Amino acid sequence: MGLARYGYSRDSRVDRPQVLVCLCLNEEKLPVYFDILEGNTQDKKTVIPLIKTLQKRFSLSQSIFIGDRGMVTVETLEFLKGEGIDYIVALTHRQARKLILDRDIQPELFDKEVPITIYTGEKEKYIL
Repeated sequence: MGLARYGYSRDSRVDRPQVLVCLCLNEEKLPVYFDILEGNTQDKKTVIPLIKTLQKRFSLSQSIFIGDRGMVTVETLEFLKGEGIDYIVALTHRQARKLILDRDIQPELFDKEVPITIYTGEKEKYIL
């Protein structure tokens, strides 16, 4: 069976084992590294080990992590900040709603302009 395992199926085929493919691209959008993991590995468990592997293998001095909601955890964000790695990640609906309410963003703004860019600090920018 190798690395194939039953896990979360993105194509609703829970009857088939799968593998998880990690793909890393360079600034020209060309693949520079990939890894194949067991199919029951959660996406959020892949980020930190993969970045550590890339840092060691390529002696990275600058990089940007781009991930979806399934890859984002508080631990991952703290790791990225601690390593000085820029990132682009998606907010959950709840996080986006909280940001809108906390920043007192008027819902009418979405009638005129989509997306809306919100700056919350020196380096943080949210696009809603």
